Amino acid sequence: MKTEIIIEIESVGCFINTEDGMTYAAHADGGLDEVSGIHIHDLECDEWFESLSDEDLDVVGEISESLLTEKERSDFNDAMNGDYTGFDSFLENNLIA
Repeated sequence: MKTEIIIEIESVGCFINTEDGMTYAAHADGGLDEVSGIHIHDLECDEWFESLSDEDLDVVGEISESLLTEKERSDFNDAMNGDYTGFDSFLENNLIA
């Protein structure tokens, strides 16, 4: 059984749960806001990612990658190499005329 570890991501004023990838805003007193949880893969704020320090970006990247399935990891690698054909290509190759 893995132990839940909460890490402070100081550069963006939040915390991240290393076990499940949930991020939580930090209160002014330093505590975490348990009702503000957003999964790292659901964050859609470019400014949040751009504001991460280099050290925090490495931490967030490692946690995010550890939560990917093999299929997601493969699709991402294909996309980065220009080989990902995506869902449209799947439809083209598998539709019955």
